[in-house]
Amino acid sequence: MRVAEIRVGALQYYVGAEHVHALLIDQDGRTQTFVLAAWDDVFPRIDRFMEKIERGSFSAAGAPAEFRAFSREWGRTLLPPAAALGRFDVLVILPHYVLHGLPFHTIWIEEEGQYLGTARGVTYCSSATLFTRCVDRNIARRSNLAEWAFALDGGGATGAPQAPRRCLGIGADILGGMTAEYRHVAEEFARGFAEPVTFPDATRAMIKNRLNRAEPWEALCIVCHGHYDDDISDNSGLLLDRDAMGITVRPIFLHRGRYFDFRDLPFTYLPSAIAPSRDGELMTVGELKVDCLTDAQLVALFGCSTGAGQVESGDDFNSMAYQWLKIGAASTLANLWEVDIAFLRRWSPVFLDNWLTRRQPKAIAWRQALRTVLDSDLQQDPYEWGAITLFGDWL
Repeated sequence: MRVAEIRVGALQYYVGAEHVHALLIDQDGRTQTFVLAAWDDVFPRIDRFMEKIERGSFSAAGAPAEFRAFSREWGRTLLPPAAALGRFDVLVILPHYVLHGLPFHTIWIEEEGQYLGTARGVTYCSSATLFTRCVDRNIARRSNLAEWAFALDGGGATGAPQAPRRCLGIGADILGGMTAEYRHVAEEFARGFAEPVTFPDATRAMIKNRLNRAEPWEALCIVCHGHYDDDISDNSGLLLDRDAMGITVRPIFLHRGRYFDFRDLPFTYLPSAIAPSRDGELMTVGELKVDCLTDAQLVALFGCSTGAGQVESGDDFNSMAYQWLKIGAASTLANLWEVDIAFLRRWSPVFLDNWLTRRQPKAIAWRQALRTVLDSDLQQDPYEWGAITLFGDWL
């Protein structure tokens, strides 16, 4: 299949006073408008659903009733008819207002006998502006898309751009005793690339010092616990190791060619509710907003709630996954809730093989990896696989 033949649609939502509205836009700019669920009907359900996610009660142990109701029942009222969706191989979903953070890809499509995410590739973006930026900075788009052909099953690719080569993989579990497992997942992810680099510790300084390099990393994988702050979204982040070197110094450019050295302190302490098993620090969304830039093609954030966030002014959705897009990444993989580490270990090598070897676009590689791991059982409960979500550019 050729990349130029992929049928891509944008599903843009608008929440009105009485109904949820959606625009379905194809690659030629043709638009269909749909009046979907009544607002008074779905808002209380969305509120209960998101409250569960924000309180961290979506664990890997099992799906709560609110998730099953969304996936198999009322969530379907938020999607256009199956006939309209069936025209597309990939959907770019642009939510609005409280629809941000909903896992649309886990909604069951009765007419297709599949979930939205197993039937087609799905990616999310908080706005069309941010999506355009992700597309513009994706180095893969500088190739000739008309010549880029890839295999869905066996075989290789022709006319595809060179696959990303450099990847940094780090993992840490400061809450329990699974650091070896987390580190193994990160190292295996990095080894899917030609030039993998791993480190025994995962610290804030290690990540930030490797963003602004002359030879930047093309991919980054962080496996750790995530923290969601339901009061101040900038304080959500990644639970990482404390730097053994103590407080480091970070030179930051101010103006007129002058740099000033600042003590690289975390932006906030670990929340009192967190009981770490060893010294740790929190790398927050707010910290990423200061002197952090990247041009990575993919950042994988395998930590609970790294894809969750809050709606702020201008309908901006503030989350760890989106902040990596805002500082330059073309795409991110992040978790909307806690994912089972065993499933992640099965899924990520298949995704990487699809993306790096078969040169499938990321959204297609994401979908095909799900199909492979689910072993053709496309009706399997999406709670196990639905946490891993793609954001940003689909290519």
